Amino acid sequence: MNTASKSHIKQFGLLVLGAAFALVAFAASEAWAQTASDGNLGGNVNTASASTSPAITGVGVTDNGNGTVSITWNTDIPGSSWVTYGLNSNYTSSTTVNSNLSTSHSVTISGLTPGVRYHFMPNSTGSSGMNSTAIDYSFIMPGSTDNTDNDTSGTSTDVSALQSRVAALESQIASLQTLVASLQSQIQGLSNGSGSGASGGSSGNGSSNGTTTQDVGTGVISSNNSSVRSGTSIDFTGRGYWGDEPVVVRSGGQTVTTAHADSAGNFSTGSLSVGSSTGNQTYTFTGSWSGITGQATVNVTD
Repeated sequence: MNTASKSHIKQFGLLVLGAAFALVAFAASEAWAQTASDGNLGGNVNTASASTSPAITGVGVTDNGNGTVSITWNTDIPGSSWVTYGLNSNYTSSTTVNSNLSTSHSVTISGLTPGVRYHFMPNSTGSSGMNSTAIDYSFIMPGSTDNTDNDTSGTSTDVSALQSRVAALESQIASLQTLVASLQSQIQGLSNGSGSGASGGSSGNGSSNGTTTQDVGTGVISSNNSSVRSGTSIDFTGRGYWGDEPVVVRSGGQTVTTAHADSAGNFSTGSLSVGSSTGNQTYTFTGSWSGITGQATVNVTD
């Protein structure tokens, strides 16, 4: 072994077997081996990429604006590319593996829900088959383009994403209110029993001063006239409904109009035409969310 070759290595151990021996050396910035037999050195072999896994750095998330995001990262040695992701660090989904070995990586994820936080981990496998070791990252869809290596704090705020989330929650609340109203209506019907029939029987009676007031459940409906001429109009008012809820007005099985209660649960239908048919006309007023129902009857004359 010549002096110039020996100066490039740091000796850790020597193994002698018969007439042949191997000298293994490692340096901080490279790993290589030389073999000597009968005093003749063999050629140098680069083993860095064959014995280590890719080291991942520079992880970034970019919102592509079309319902997808791109995950980017770098590795110190060439490796394949894929991303595992999910709603938490269990990573229930994975992208397709790009087997092209590279030190610059970009993977696109699609099918994500706006306003939802996703966790992910970039992955690369070197030519030796050794996988990278990465940590958990997260973003809100659509996430910011901030390239923080480990954004798990949730401090990045996207206004449009929050607005979408709020709208989704409001829709869920409305559905729950409808369900609650339906259940309350059923309970009320079971509780009233024949009492609701008695209330309905009195609905056709107008007071002598020209005002009809009916109370069915907790909805109170008033008409400004118990007797009205055909071809004219009438204005109903109501109270006892949920604040800001729509109130559907029906007569003869048909929807006449929809009024909207104020924050206190009061509403006015405005002028409603009574048509040309004479006789008693009964109107029902049902809260779309609460299920509260009120009723009023007017006498239409020539």
